[in-house]
Amino acid sequence: MQVTKKNGIQHEGNIINQLLFRYLPYWPLFIVLLLLGVAAAYTYIRYSIPVFESRAAIMIKDERKGSDDSKVLEALNVFGSKKTVENEIQIIKSRKLLKEVVINLRLYSPTFEEGKVNTTPAFLKSPVDIEIKNPDSMVEAEKVYYSFDKNRQLVLINSKEYPINQWVGSPWGTIRFVPNKYFKESIDPKPLYFALVDPRKVVSYLDEKLTINPSNKMSTVINMTVKDPVPRRGELILNELIKQYDRAAVNDKNALARNTLDFLEKKLQAVKTDVDSVERGIQRFKTTNNVIDLNAQGQQYLGSVGTSDKEVGTIDLRLVVLKEVETYVRSRGQNAGIVPSTAGLDDASLTLLLNKLYESQAKYEKLKATTGENSPTMKSLADEINTLRPQLLENIGSQRSNLMAQKNNLTSTTNKYSSMLRSMPEKDRRLVGKTRPN
Repeated sequence: MQVTKKNGIQHEGNIINQLLFRYLPYWPLFIVLLLLGVAAAYTYIRYSIPVFESRAAIMIKDERKGSDDSKVLEALNVFGSKKTVENEIQIIKSRKLLKEVVINLRLYSPTFEEGKVNTTPAFLKSPVDIEIKNPDSMVEAEKVYYSFDKNRQLVLINSKEYPINQWVGSPWGTIRFVPNKYFKESIDPKPLYFALVDPRKVVSYLDEKLTINPSNKMSTVINMTVKDPVPRRGELILNELIKQYDRAAVNDKNALARNTLDFLEKKLQAVKTDVDSVERGIQRFKTTNNVIDLNAQGQQYLGSVGTSDKEVGTIDLRLVVLKEVETYVRSRGQNAGIVPSTAGLDDASLTLLLNKLYESQAKYEKLKATTGENSPTMKSLADEINTLRPQLLENIGSQRSNLMAQKNNLTSTTNKYSSMLRSMPEKDRRLVGKTRPN
């Protein structure tokens, strides 16, 4: 039999008729399945707890990205430290900062409203918040039902009354109930209960819900998002995290400022003691030997010796500074410690290398609390520290050799003038000796 186009159309029509003949009798079943699907979707939408996403952004002054500050402002910022976006992201997500957020916002004691079908967070519906005096040692609890007596300002748990804003003993540790400043009274209140969760578990949960990324590769703006069933709580988490990050940065700058000021204070005190000792020695010598003035020739020679001695003293001070820097560089470990001052040294490369060493050690110490020592970032910083030390020691050795050569030349000149001074009266010679630094 030949199949024509007309027959082909008829054949397709026969297939449709066969499908209708086969499945049309089951149309009630299709209707029932459709209704069940619609009902399931409605139930899910009606009773599932929605999750909201809160966003925030902060700007980091990255030394490698964006526009740099002017040289004048950079010079005025004595205790400022350079940052990188990648390191700051790790600091923001560190467990230390997240734990501060958990403790300050009391996220370890969430409250819930128990419904007939599901349970929802009672962050805005609970009249009180629960605070534990020592969250790290509290006894965890899954469900603790409570009610609030508004007239008497008491919290009722298992027929036991707890006052507001007072630390009291409880089966879970020293506890305090504080008024919830975000409370909104509900028209249809439902049973309330709270849970007590180890802060370390809450930190891990918060770390999963928190996302921190730079806005793009060349940007110094960090975008932060957190997912939470309560939008207001999500906003508070981000605000508190930014607050703790700023506080940690301020504490680091204060520590650097204190270390530097302590170092300068000790040096100034030592110089003041030496100067007072020399002045008292000269005064005693003049009083004992009745020394009033020197002759013209003695003044000329003394001026030359004084100039040489001043230069020698300057060189000695520079050698002392180099010794301090060398001691700091040779100290082992990755701890930054107190950075010695390079005042009086004209080599800018030494100051630059020393600052790089301190910054690398400071970054290493900061990341040590948040990441493992075997992490790529920690290894990279350790390698950088081990590379900078030999460069610094080579620079110090070169400067010391130059300074010693200058000192030898000046000493030779001083000895020549001293031989001339021997022809002067003994008192004049002894006075010159008293004016020289030891």
